[in-house]
Amino acid sequence: MPKSKKKKRNTKSSTISLHVPLNMEDNQSQESVAQNPLSGDEMCWYETTPEPLSDTDLFPILAGETPEKPAKKRSRESQSGGRNWETANAELMEAIRAMTSKQDETLRRVSAIGITTEATSKRVEELTTTVKQLSLDVQQHKQTLEKMKVANTKLQEENKHLREAVAECQRYSRRWSLKMHGVRESRDEDIRGKIIDILGKMAPKLREDLKLGIDIVHRVGKLRDDGAARSTIVLFALRRLRDAVWKEAKNSQYLQENRLRITEALSPEDRTAREKLWPLIKKAREEGKKASFRGASAVINGKVIDCPE
Repeated sequence: MPKSKKKKRNTKSSTISLHVPLNMEDNQSQESVAQNPLSGDEMCWYETTPEPLSDTDLFPILAGETPEKPAKKRSRESQSGGRNWETANAELMEAIRAMTSKQDETLRRVSAIGITTEATSKRVEELTTTVKQLSLDVQQHKQTLEKMKVANTKLQEENKHLREAVAECQRYSRRWSLKMHGVRESRDEDIRGKIIDILGKMAPKLREDLKLGIDIVHRVGKLRDDGAARSTIVLFALRRLRDAVWKEAKNSQYLQENRLRITEALSPEDRTAREKLWPLIKKAREEGKKASFRGASAVINGKVIDCPE
């Protein structure tokens, strides 16, 4: 093929010229010449043999645009795109594996939670049964406690009545007795003779009755180390004789001169109650009221005041 020469396009011409290959068959060339009768320079331009153009080079020229990159670069880009696709596939597979691993871990955790939930349910059932049994036991204990409470109340009332009965028995038995303080004590003494002599001097008109009316006389407690005289209990055989002696002892001049004192033989409970009531008796007497003791109670102007609990 002879070397082809290109003739420069006339930029001043507005006619668009096309590159037509001249290596075509003769009949086709003649037909082209006949159809396009040209003269002068234009005829010479068509006689040259231009370099063949591909369709990819032709279309950009017609459109007046810049030609695209060569096919080799596009193939590189396609190869690069293939590599990116492989990388994307690898990353996708890695993500799928990671998700699968997480899903397996989640399934294991869910399975563990299911096992724990089942064990918890069994434990809850056991605890529910235990709570029901405890509720029944508590109800039974509550009923038993109510019965015991009623029984305890009855026992407390009975105990109170018994204590009052015992105290009254002691109080009643002590009404036959008087207690004398300040009688000097000596070894091998005849304490009964001493008491009869003292009471005869205090109430001469009762002297003859004292020998037969006094039954038992004895000291109270053990001998004291400090030498102080112990109190003496005098038990009378006749209650009326005891009351007569008690009446004479309240305002006896003889007892005061000899530093002697006679009191009632009180029980420990009555003595404690009187100690608590004594401030009231003393205050009432200071105010000019009539106040005295009656057993374990105080009597102020005829009003009986019991000892507070």
